[in-house]
Amino acid sequence: MPGTLRVWTLCVNTKNRPLYGLATPEGVAAQSIGVYGGGVGGRRVKEIKVTSISTCSDIQSLHLYPEMPQRRKWCSLVACAIAAIAMIALLARKQPPEYQGRPLRYWLDRYNDDDPRTSGGDTALAILNDRNARDALRSCGPAALPWLVTWLGREPAAWEGPLRRVASRCLPPRGLRWFESREERIAAEVAAGRSGLLILGETASPAIPALERLATEPCRDRRVPYAVAALSWIGPRSLPSLMRLATNPAAHGRYAAISHLGDFGSNSLPALPLLLADFKTPDALLAVSASEALGHLALAPEVAVPALSRELHNSDPERRFAAARALGCFGDAAIPALRSALGDPIPGLREMITNALRDISHPVPANAPAP
Repeated sequence: MPGTLRVWTLCVNTKNRPLYGLATPEGVAAQSIGVYGGGVGGRRVKEIKVTSISTCSDIQSLHLYPEMPQRRKWCSLVACAIAAIAMIALLARKQPPEYQGRPLRYWLDRYNDDDPRTSGGDTALAILNDRNARDALRSCGPAALPWLVTWLGREPAAWEGPLRRVASRCLPPRGLRWFESREERIAAEVAAGRSGLLILGETASPAIPALERLATEPCRDRRVPYAVAALSWIGPRSLPSLMRLATNPAAHGRYAAISHLGDFGSNSLPALPLLLADFKTPDALLAVSASEALGHLALAPEVAVPALSRELHNSDPERRFAAARALGCFGDAAIPALRSALGDPIPGLREMITNALRDISHPVPANAPAP
């Protein structure tokens, strides 16, 4: 092999006489460098270390053995240490809780796969899977919550998107199967976390801080809206978290949090001033979300209806549409406001207002413009 071997070990066997006239290890090494300086086995000898000189044989023999360099020894030790640490970490890794000998994911995956509302599967089987998933979550108890939140927030790594775009230009479709299978696994985990939190409802309240943190993270895909929806499933206990998100301009779940502030009936009344304040901002999406929340709440018409009536005459069509939808939830109290907007120049909005008035069981005035 080509290259330079810097350290060799020399064993010398001789009978009562020095090899090449030298009896000391240092002398043998010096003499051997002179003899083997041209190279041994294709490698040039730079240094020879003598480990022993034996006098047990009449036959002179030389044996050269390569000695591992010090750097290579350290690299091997470090590699072994890393492998040992990785093995220990793998063995010590926490596993999801189990129910009837199967991991929690098994029961939640079956619940998602056979839900007739999404897959059109067998209703009896879906009912059975629903009961099994609830029993599994009840059996696992609080130990299930960290796993549900982790699954809900699962998303591809930042480098996977650019790598897939490069791979799609260089590889055939078969070569992209790894990306596809990984996306399917991540989607299944997200669905499992979402279903588990939906089933638990208010009993998932210990997960409120973790869900609030998830809702403030950068939004890639649909994880942040899922976290906000999970907060709303918990019920009124999550209202303070939703209000903090709604007033945090840096939170990526801000708009979703505002739209869910009206989900708790009279328990949502503490958030009413916050919703009314959102109409004073130029942010159209903020105002639309506030209108949706007021429509869900459908309480305090003495303050909500006038605010929505002003929105109904805003110059932004999206804000007018959202206000009209919300006013339709207030019944008789919204009739004057809705009738005042029947002359809106947008036919679709006029039709929405007409339908809202019809749903309230009040006839549309004969002189109203046609939708």
